[in-house]
Amino acid sequence: MVVWLATTLVADGLEGGAVLDTLGGSADPSVVRALVQGTLLIYNGSIVFTFTGLFMAAAGYATCASGVLPRWTGWLAYVAAVLCAACVPAMYGGPVDYSGFYNAGGWGPAVIANFPPLIWFLVVSVLMVRTREAPVTSRALAKEASVS
Repeated sequence: MVVWLATTLVADGLEGGAVLDTLGGSADPSVVRALVQGTLLIYNGSIVFTFTGLFMAAAGYATCASGVLPRWTGWLAYVAAVLCAACVPAMYGGPVDYSGFYNAGGWGPAVIANFPPLIWFLVVSVLMVRTREAPVTSRALAKEASVS
């Protein structure tokens, strides 16, 4: 979590630097472009795909090992981790081309690596909100212990 937070703060700093450079009215376009592309590479590049893939693999393992959620949600997390790993080499797919499919700024890795984790988060959130049995409270446990 700390690594993800630090990475996000760096990307936010780059984005903020690009905004601050334009406020004076005499922004250097090459500096603004470098800051914006740096932000893009952190938020939508190999760095975030690696962290997201590791998180999804850990979530899949925890889900399958503990049984706290349906087993298929663990497999969905594993699929999301593999798709994130498949998008990590996009950094070396040629120059940044926002209209291209598989490169550092392309739309392909953004879709392939971002939507499966998003779907997993939505599905797991709905499953966790649904209640199947009444929650056990400490009062109920104390009452049950005093009866026996």
